[in-house]
Amino acid sequence: MDQKILDKIKKCLALAGSDNPNEAATALRQAQALMSKHGITSEDMELSEITTSKVKSGAGKTPPQWIAQLAKLVCTAFGVEVVYEDNLVNWNEWRSKVVFIGVNSSPEIAGYAYEVLLRQLKKGRSDFLKTLNKRLKRTTKTMRGDLYAEGWVSSVRQQVISAEVSDQDKGLTKRWISTNYRSLVTAKVTQRGAKARGCDHSAYYQGRSDGKKVSFHQGVKADRQAVLSSPGCGV
Repeated sequence: MDQKILDKIKKCLALAGSDNPNEAATALRQAQALMSKHGITSEDMELSEITTSKVKSGAGKTPPQWIAQLAKLVCTAFGVEVVYEDNLVNWNEWRSKVVFIGVNSSPEIAGYAYEVLLRQLKKGRSDFLKTLNKRLKRTTKTMRGDLYAEGWVSSVRQQVISAEVSDQDKGLTKRWISTNYRSLVTAKVTQRGAKARGCDHSAYYQGRSDGKKVSFHQGVKADRQAVLSSPGCGV
């Protein structure tokens, strides 16, 4: 749908609530005429209140568990839903994105928060991996890196207060998702930590320790500049 047309209809509908009967009636007729001309329904107008923000996921077709945990953390903080989109760009090469969905500016702020958190987390994970014994198997290093990331997310999550979202907005968001993602399935994740042994769990606790250094800010009036602050996160 053309956003300019939607904006015109919304403006007319807003004027339809005028205390002036003639002005209200004229605005309502104009809104109805525009909707009829462009094949826009009342359902379409309701769903047009939903906005989205699409950002790189930082993983491939099947993300590690900590990516899913990070996305869920952001959803809880800003009252949005998330869809994981995987796209095959070349033979056997996947580039995936997370799509945050909700009302008003929440998805945009959620997307920004995810990007900043992901950048900081990946740096911490990379620095941690450099401290491991070079003789360790690659699979062991990857597993410990994932455990570190899960611990990091766990610490940040403790700072999060669940955003308040009305039942109406929740229902609207779910309707938008069901309309735009008709073949949606539950995403699969890779859980490398399931094979961890006793000596591997120190990675998780190191991640928890480093995650406590992140200061997470949220609120109704949060903006892109005030979402996060932590050493080296770039905000």
